[in-house]
Amino acid sequence: MTSSKQARPTAVAWAVTLMAVPLLALPCSADLLSADTDRVHETLRAVVKLYGAGGLGRIESQGSGILVSADGFILTVLNPLLESAKPLVVLDNGRRIEARIVGVDSTRELALLKVEAEDLPFVQLRASSGTRAGDPILAYSNCFNIAAGAEAATVQRGVIAAVAKLRALQGFERFSYPGRVLVLDATTNNPGAAGGAITDPRGRLLGMIGKEVQSAATRTWVHYAIPCDTLFSFAQPLMSQRRDENAAPIDVATADPMAGSPRNTTIARNDLKAAGIQLLPNLLDRTPPFVDGVLPGSVAEQAGVRADDLIVFVNDRTIQDLNDLQTVLGSLEEDEPITITLLRGDKLLTVELAEKAEGTSR
Repeated sequence: MTSSKQARPTAVAWAVTLMAVPLLALPCSADLLSADTDRVHETLRAVVKLYGAGGLGRIESQGSGILVSADGFILTVLNPLLESAKPLVVLDNGRRIEARIVGVDSTRELALLKVEAEDLPFVQLRASSGTRAGDPILAYSNCFNIAAGAEAATVQRGVIAAVAKLRALQGFERFSYPGRVLVLDATTNNPGAAGGAITDPRGRLLGMIGKEVQSAATRTWVHYAIPCDTLFSFAQPLMSQRRDENAAPIDVATADPMAGSPRNTTIARNDLKAAGIQLLPNLLDRTPPFVDGVLPGSVAEQAGVRADDLIVFVNDRTIQDLNDLQTVLGSLEEDEPITITLLRGDKLLTVELAEKAEGTSR
């Protein structure tokens, strides 16, 4: 029979073995520590800083982007800074270049920009990455606008916690993203980080940092990335078309030019987008209902609505913020005409939005 003195060393040995198991079972930590520093610096050179419209409250006027070709194609997220006529791109060496918007995907909230330059550092777009939960990652971005010129962007490390569908909120609005995303354990959900790159330790592109959103279930911040197969399917056709630089941007979600005729001429009673009115995103507790843009040729443009107009009344009901606007529009009858009072500078003017554009049918 084994004595207790004889059993004790055996128990100690088992304890040491069990303590060592987690170290052996987590190769991702070693992978991250052994990341190719040369590749890291190469990827840093392909991350650009973006500046444009915004600056109201917590609406960011700066962000991040990824150079995906040597001749200046840049992937980023669709956000308010792109409302600027010519967003400003700052390269890794501090060089500043105005960009044009080639195309967007309003469903997946993606944008492709182009700067006129050659021999730029870039990361290769891949059709698939085969990423799985537990894979190590590096995250590159200009979070908090740390790098405004030739300074290097920020690098974080972490792992893919899950590959799952996203149920989230952006401010007080539901953020609907079709498909799966890469949920990260790194704290990438920071101001200015959206549009940054996610790579493996060897510098291969895995995805792009998504917009600032919160979990719809817990209201906690969600750190996620849009996978590279989604980025590839969006950007590759636009890059291969080589459209004229004066052509209007394309919204691939509808395959229509953004500056074309309205895609949906019937005005939904709770959605002014159908009339051609683009409002500021509802990111604040009380976001003012400013008109951020008007679709050329739309019902709103025909009625005389302009960008920067402030909506103060709808059908004689006071509108103080976007929540008020949503409530009032949602209470209208299906066929009730929509009359909007706008503040333009120091003048008030009233316009009526027709139920449908001329020459169209339901």
